[in-house]
Amino acid sequence: MTLGHYIKQLRTTANMSQPQLAEKMGVEQSYLSKLENDKSVPSNEVFRQLLDALELTVDNFMRGAQGQANKHHFSQIPDIESWYTRQCRDNSIKQRTLLYIAILLVSLGGSCFYIGFQHLVFPQTLYEYESRGVVLPNEAQDIFFSWSRFVPKDADMRAARRAMLKRRDISIVLSFEYLGDEFIKEVKQGRRLYTVSKDVKQQTRLGNTLLQFLGLACVLLGVALMIIEPRLTRSKV
Repeated sequence: MTLGHYIKQLRTTANMSQPQLAEKMGVEQSYLSKLENDKSVPSNEVFRQLLDALELTVDNFMRGAQGQANKHHFSQIPDIESWYTRQCRDNSIKQRTLLYIAILLVSLGGSCFYIGFQHLVFPQTLYEYESRGVVLPNEAQDIFFSWSRFVPKDADMRAARRAMLKRRDISIVLSFEYLGDEFIKEVKQGRRLYTVSKDVKQQTRLGNTLLQFLGLACVLLGVALMIIEPRLTRSKV
C-alpha cells in the first residue's frame, strides 16, 4: 500500500469527500487529489494537518497500515521516519529482553533440575538409628550390648539376661541427615544410645521430583521462547 492509497482509504473510512477533507486540512482539493494519487508527497507540516483533520496520532495512523505499508513511500515524511526508527529501537529492546528472559529460564531450569537430580537440597539417603533401651545413670553407654561383662561370676547369667530383656525398649529414629555412627539422647530416666543401622535406605522425596519438573518446564519454556522470539519481535510495518 502506498501513502496516497492509504490516505484515500482513511478518508473513505471517515466518510469524507475530497473537498471536505481538503477543507479541514486547509489545502486545495487538487493538491489532496495529487497526494491520493501519489503524484506528490506531503510535507511534514501538511502531514500533521492531515492527522489533525482525521483526528489521529502518528501511532494510530501507522497502526492502520500495519502489514500493508510501503515503507519507501511512507518514510519520506520525517514524522513517519521517526516513527519507524522508534519502532525499530523498541523492537530491538523487546528482542533483547525476551532473549535475556529465555536465557534466564534455561539457566534457572538447568540449575533446578541438577539440584533435584543430585538431591542437593533434599537428601534421599534415609539413616535409621536404633536404641535398645534406656541406659540408667552410672551404667556404661553400651550396657545393652556388653551387659555380660558386668555380671558377677557367681551370679545367675540366665536371670541377668532375662532382666536385660525386660528392660529392652526399642526406639527408632529416622533421619535424612547423617548424625554419625552413634549419638546419645537424654531422656527422663537416663539416656539412650542410638547406633546407625548398616542397612541404608533410599527414599524418593517430593521436593526433588518437583525441582526436576520445575527445571524441565523452565528449560522447555526458555527454548520455546527463543524459537518464537522472531515472531514476537518482528515488525509488522
